[in-house]
Amino acid sequence: ASAEEGSEDRELAEDLLGETDRMNAVLSDLLLLARLDANKLSVSREPFNLASVLTETCERFAARTANEGKKLEIHHSGKLPARGDEERTAQILAALLDNALRFTPSGGLITVEGYTRGKRVETTIADTGPGIPADHLPHIFERFYRADEQSEARARSGGGTGLGLAIARDLARAQGGELA
Repeated sequence: ASAEEGSEDRELAEDLLGETDRMNAVLSDLLLLARLDANKLSVSREPFNLASVLTETCERFAARTANEGKKLEIHHSGKLPARGDEERTAQILAALLDNALRFTPSGGLITVEGYTRGKRVETTIADTGPGIPADHLPHIFERFYRADEQSEARARSGGGTGLGLAIARDLARAQGGELA
C-alpha cells in the first residue's frame, strides 16, 4: 500500500470514529429524554453550592474557550446555597455554555453570573454572539428545533441536534427549576 492509500485509510477511520461519537451522543440524549418523559430519571434534591458548580463547569470549558479565541467571565459571591441535583445542574450549565460558545465569534465574550433573588438562586449566561431572532425565541426549548437552520449568521457556526436546550430545560424542571 502506498503512503497516499494509508493516509486515505487513516482519514476514513477518523471520519468513522467521529461519526460514531456523534451518533453515540444523539442516542444518549434520546435515552435521557425518554427517561425524563417517563419520570424514570432519579434526580436528587440535596443542598449544594451553586457557586462551586458554576466555577467547576466554567473551568471545564476554559481550554476550549481559549482555543477558540473567546473569553469566559464568571461572577458570583462564592456562596449560592441551592437544593437539587448538583451533577444534573452541571449538565444543564454545560449545555448552555456549549450553546453560547458555539454561537459566539472569535474575540467574543461569554459571561456567567450567579446570584440570589429572594429565596431562589439564579444563573444567567450571556454572550456576544448574533443572538436568537425574536420569532425563534418561543421555540428554542422544543426538541429538534434549531434556530441556526433558520438564521444565516448562526448557521455558519455549525449546529447540534436541537436536543441540548430541551434536555437542559427538562432537567431544570425535574429539580423544580426553570430555564427562560
